[in-house]
Amino acid sequence: MVRTDLLSGQLLLLDHEQVEYCIGKDLTEVEDSVRATAGILAVLGELSNRAEVDLFSDRKRQMPPDVRAVEEELIAIDARRGARPGSQMALDLTLTDPHERHLFEKYAAWSINADVFDRNGAWIATFHDSGYSLSFEMDDGQRSALAQLLPDLPVMSIKELRMIQHPHRARLKQLIARVCRDGPP
Repeated sequence: MVRTDLLSGQLLLLDHEQVEYCIGKDLTEVEDSVRATAGILAVLGELSNRAEVDLFSDRKRQMPPDVRAVEEELIAIDARRGARPGSQMALDLTLTDPHERHLFEKYAAWSINADVFDRNGAWIATFHDSGYSLSFEMDDGQRSALAQLLPDLPVMSIKELRMIQHPHRARLKQLIARVCRDGPP
C-alpha cells in the first residue's frame, strides 16, 4: 500500500495493507469506551506520534476525579500555549512525550473528539463523542491483537459495518457484479 507523507510530500510504501476499522457497536457504557480506547492506543503503540484533543466531555458528570484532574491539567497546558480562554479545541499533544501521552491516554475516551496521527502526520485513529464512536486504521495483525484485547467488543472494518447497516447495498453490489460478469439475466 502507498501513502503520502504529509510532511515531505513523498510517497511511502507500507509493508501491510492498512484498513479502517471501528468498534462495531455503539459504546454507551463508559467502561467499554475506556477499555476500547486504551486497547486501540496500546495496539497502535509507537505508531501514534501526535494527537489533537478537544477539552470538552459529554460525560462530565460521570467523570472520575482523576480524569477531572487530567482535564484541568490539559486546560492549563492549552492556556500556557496561548489558546483563547474557553476555546479548548484541538489541543496538540506530542505522544512521544511520556507525560503528554499519559494525559492523552487518560482523557481521550472522555473527550468529545480526539484524533491520533502517525509520525508522518497521517490520521490513524479517532475517539468521538466521548468514546461512543471509535475508528482507527490498522493492518490485519494489529486488528487481531485488538480483538484479543477486547474479545467482547466487535472489531470490524468500516466496509463490514456498512454492509451490516445497509444489507440492500450488499445485495445490489452482488447483483451488479453478477450482471457485469455473466451479462443480463
